[in-house]
Amino acid sequence: MAIKAHGAGKLLKTCKCGNQARCRHGWTLRYWADGHQTNKTFRDALGPDHKVQYGTGKALAEDFQARLLAGKRAGDVSFVILTTYGLRSRD
Repeated sequence: MAIKAHGAGKLLKTCKCGNQARCRHGWTLRYWADGHQTNKTFRDALGPDHKVQYGTGKALAEDFQARLLAGKRAGDVSFVILTTYGLRSRD
């Protein structure tokens, strides 16, 4: 698996909301795996009272980013997109 210079990807907030820490739009992790750019979006979770728990989406994205970097460095193939065989990654 080829690792680009930014092997852990880049965490983005693509909305134009004034207070991005408390908006309902998801956090996007853009990363490269096996020569293909991939985006994965993480949204804030809802609590038991069905209210948004702000910051949980960013925490999930950062956790996935850390697992992605560790997996790439260890040579883990679970993040590879296997489009040749019509399969998707296990993320």
